[in-house]
Amino acid sequence: MIREISAAETVSTVAGSLINPSFAAAEGVALDHKGYLYVTDVEAREIKRVCLMGYTIDKTLPAGLNFDNTTGIISGTPTVVTPATNYTITAYNGSGNSSTIVSIATIGLIPQTITFVPFEQRYLGDADFDPMAISTNSNIPVVLASSNNAVATIVNGKIHITGIGNTIITASQTGDGTYSAAASVAQILDVLPKADATSSVIITPKNGPIILPLDNTGNINVTIDKVATVTGKANTPIKTTFSPASFNCSSVGQQNVTVTASQPSPVEFNGPTGIVADASGDIYIADQGNYCIKRIAPNGEVTTLAGSGSPGNTDGKGTAASFGKLGSMAIDSFGDLFVTDYDQHSIRKIAPDGTVTTFASGINVGGIVLDRYNNVYVSTQVSIKKITPDGATSYFAGINASGDYDATGLDARFSFINGLAIDEKGDIYALDYGNAKIRKISPAAVVTTIYSFTQFEPFGSINVDASGNVFVAYEDQVWELPLGGNAINFVGGYFLDQGFKDGVGAAAEFNDLTGMTIDPSGNLYVSDFNNNAIRKITPGGVVTTIAGGIQGNVNGNINSGTPTTAQIPVTVQSSLAITSTYPDVVIPANSSCPITLPDYTKTASATDNCSNNIKFTQSPLAGTVLSSNTPVTVTITATDDLNAKSSVNFKVTADNNAPTPSLSISGPAVACAGTALTFTAVPANVIASTYQWQVNGTNAGDNSPSFTTSTLNNNDVVSCNILTGQSCLTPVTSNPLSITINPLITPIVNIQADNLAPCAGMPVTFTATLNNGIVNPAYQWMVNGINTGTNSATFVTTTLIKTDIVQCKVTNNSSCPTSAISNQVAGIDQVAYVTPSIKIQSSSTGAICSGTLITFTATAINGGNNSTYQWRVNGVNAGTNSPAFSSNSFADGDIVNCVLTNNGGQCITASQATSNNVEISITPPSILVPTVTITPDNYDGCNGMSLTYTATTTNAGSSPTYQWQVNGQDAGTNTATFISSTLNTGDKITCKITSSVACSVATATSNTASLTADAYTTNSVSITSTAVNNIISPDQPVTFTATTAYTTSGTITVAYQWQVNNINVGDNSPVFTTSSLINHDVVACIIITTGKCVASPVISSNPIEMIVFTPVIIVNTFTPNGDGVNDTWDIPSLAAYTGCTINIFNRYGILVYNSVGYAKSWDGTVEGKPLPSGTYYYVIDLKNGKKPLSGPVTILR
Repeated sequence: MIREISAAETVSTVAGSLINPSFAAAEGVALDHKGYLYVTDVEAREIKRVCLMGYTIDKTLPAGLNFDNTTGIISGTPTVVTPATNYTITAYNGSGNSSTIVSIATIGLIPQTITFVPFEQRYLGDADFDPMAISTNSNIPVVLASSNNAVATIVNGKIHITGIGNTIITASQTGDGTYSAAASVAQILDVLPKADATSSVIITPKNGPIILPLDNTGNINVTIDKVATVTGKANTPIKTTFSPASFNCSSVGQQNVTVTASQPSPVEFNGPTGIVADASGDIYIADQGNYCIKRIAPNGEVTTLAGSGSPGNTDGKGTAASFGKLGSMAIDSFGDLFVTDYDQHSIRKIAPDGTVTTFASGINVGGIVLDRYNNVYVSTQVSIKKITPDGATSYFAGINASGDYDATGLDARFSFINGLAIDEKGDIYALDYGNAKIRKISPAAVVTTIYSFTQFEPFGSINVDASGNVFVAYEDQVWELPLGGNAINFVGGYFLDQGFKDGVGAAAEFNDLTGMTIDPSGNLYVSDFNNNAIRKITPGGVVTTIAGGIQGNVNGNINSGTPTTAQIPVTVQSSLAITSTYPDVVIPANSSCPITLPDYTKTASATDNCSNNIKFTQSPLAGTVLSSNTPVTVTITATDDLNAKSSVNFKVTADNNAPTPSLSISGPAVACAGTALTFTAVPANVIASTYQWQVNGTNAGDNSPSFTTSTLNNNDVVSCNILTGQSCLTPVTSNPLSITINPLITPIVNIQADNLAPCAGMPVTFTATLNNGIVNPAYQWMVNGINTGTNSATFVTTTLIKTDIVQCKVTNNSSCPTSAISNQVAGIDQVAYVTPSIKIQSSSTGAICSGTLITFTATAINGGNNSTYQWRVNGVNAGTNSPAFSSNSFADGDIVNCVLTNNGGQCITASQATSNNVEISITPPSILVPTVTITPDNYDGCNGMSLTYTATTTNAGSSPTYQWQVNGQDAGTNTATFISSTLNTGDKITCKITSSVACSVATATSNTASLTADAYTTNSVSITSTAVNNIISPDQPVTFTATTAYTTSGTITVAYQWQVNNINVGDNSPVFTTSSLINHDVVACIIITTGKCVASPVISSNPIEMIVFTPVIIVNTFTPNGDGVNDTWDIPSLAAYTGCTINIFNRYGILVYNSVGYAKSWDGTVEGKPLPSGTYYYVIDLKNGKKPLSGPVTILR
């Protein structure tokens, strides 16, 4: 130690001690002018400096104040109030010390303290309550605040609960001139739902704050385990939903999650039968005993889609519809269900929204399936019917006759079809119970037997999976019939070993399986009729109950229950995660170079799907001096602008005893030009913070322990330096590597073929030419990219076709082998050998007349581009070098042919070909004389009538030519008949023919026909009556007279038919008298004119409508008292005046009755209420042009 002896001979220790010596062996001392004492420590071989200058204070300062022993400065802010107190401060140095007294008094505000006890458990619906936040100063009020007003608010200093969840209640107190502000105190308030008699579910939020961190995709799905616990009745599932159900980057921060939970009662089935699954995973069940269709959603929720629950036959929507005894079920491509109704002998259709309609009726329904075109197929025990989407019904296979016969369509026979299935190809599988067979029916209705049963009778349901494996459900077993294999018991125990047990394979038990369906994953779903359950069977034979069950099984059944709701505050955090790895680090050090902590944030990396603004911090900071062999924990923290954090920790140790650092690199010494070479640096006894690769002393590559390059040149030198991050340590340099780079010589190859169009089977030789001095090349010939040929510069082949592509790959087999592929040669078109041939054809197909011009045409096949033709008649050359030859000088029996010469063919089997022979046949001239006669030879008719004349020929052949004439002018067409409606009296008609007999041109002219045509007579008729203005009284006689343009005379006869209202009356006379007409009767007369040339034989006259005035008798009193006598105001004569109006007024002029027509007599009421007795006044307008009738009418009661 170092001791000081003052002038007063006082000894004191200024440095070191016996307990904690600072010196090993202090020897020499020296003092400088600044007051520093220097001491020589001999054993430590060090010179140490001791500061002999500083300050002391005699007592502790008030709280909040600090004394600096180096400078003597007092600083800080007092936190307590103290009275004035004297403090002695002494300054000292190597020359002595000096003291002074300082008086310090702290004055300030009186502090306040809030006491805030935790809350008891609170429930939604609790009354407002005092939070019991108490301060040491009651003069200033304590203010409360809630962080989540959806859970609680502050009302008049009390807490008012508004919802379920949790919130932070903060108590604060402001200060004034005497008191300082109190530190805020907070407590968490949890609010649970009030117990509900209708709900057995309780939602308890997790203790806050609840943090929901987003995953590495920037999303998180809300699940119950993350936000709350839900409890309810034991052994009963709970359905929970969340709103929102998920969060993403846009949701970062404070959010609320609404949790809704409910717990249902068990779902029950009563004899389920038909079952079918749709593409979305919903399962539909025909619940026979409950007369409804139920649906099981993928989440297990069971709902009623349609059906009232009572038997019936009503179409409608949902529960408004009713069913009878339901059976099999199928589904179409639109999601519409089809179910058979045994009681109603019908097929019912159920839309996805539950709307039920009757699709077909009057059918003895059984199994049902639909094909890809939505055609319905339904079994009727001994047949299968097809019903198109528009309802057209026909027999598809079998007919109303039992039997066992494979055939097509209606010729096949079945015996009690119990179930149907259909595969993806449209083949139908029928479970033929009566014949113990499975029958397969193709889309063309071809029926075949694919399986005969010996193990059991196939009574139940059938289905087929996507692979063609057939499954049959029967009583308490499901059998599988693998495609092409034998039937095996898939699940279920021994036959008739009924029960209700889930399990695997034979361990499972069923009781009367009535329906079966298959989902896209190959799972079977079966209706367990007597167990009232729906069972699932996986492809591995694992059986579970998904709904219903005689033991009250409720697995997955969620169909009702009173919901409980809670709103829970959460904090959504972004998906920030550090991806850098930081193993513990040991940094070599030595005593001459203090080691400082590197900046590890420079190489830090992190992922954040919600933000690109990531910052890294390090603690302790880079540059912090490390003590030797003392590990320091370093924390790297990443933060983003959304307040998310991520941290990693590792240890860093400075080691003074580390061996000398070194660096070695390795890599290839020899390589080919352009090859990617990788060099690896391996440091020893040093932690590299920076790698610097060099090529020929020039920096290259990245800060990485490996360096890859493909640009090195021959004799380049690669090396590497590493920096440790410590400024006082020199870089570590690796060994140098000198690299030998061999050049690449790429072949340049071109190929050519010696013949691009060889004859079929002739060889083609390809030759490869190299032009850059390649030594020892290797050749690989290719046709269409497939290797062929030999390692040779030539390639010979005889099998190429036009689309083949030939190439050659040449490899330079030097130390740096390279390859190149030649140009492509394609279009080698082998020309097939052909044989020339020629065929000639005459323009005449039969015998000809002498002198007829005949043209022969030659058709050459494989004649080449420069062919010649030599025509011959009877072996003598004729005609010219042309493919056509014409002549009109042939004799009967001449033989014509042609010789073809191919003068330019390359691949031909012969140069000449001779055509077929054509023999000429000449017919001698005809000696027959033709004749023609037309009928009739005279017409007696009317102007404008259509007249027909017919020509009859002899010796004129089968198709002579006709030319009709009228008065010597051509008319008509070239036919044996002439029709005209424009002929007049005196016209002359003739016909000239030309014979069609072979080799004849003879003609003939017919007789002359004449005609007489009279003009048409047109009659007319009009009638008049003796009544003035056609108005009469009832029973008044009236006479009608018909006047015609023509009367009976000569050949003209006129008959009369009178009519009243279109009914025949009267005699055949131009006069008609009657006294029985009634009002508005219509009288008319029809005349029938007969004779020659009468136009419009039947004509109707003008109609006359008669007006018959009927006297109107009006009674002035009636008695509507209900005695059945005179209860209404009857005016029968008004029936003749259907358009009349009746208005009745009371004595005040108020209308009490109005009617148009009087079909129903007035009963003395107005708006259904009886009018009082008295006199009323009527106005009756008969609408006959006369003055209305009026007067009084009296009601007596």
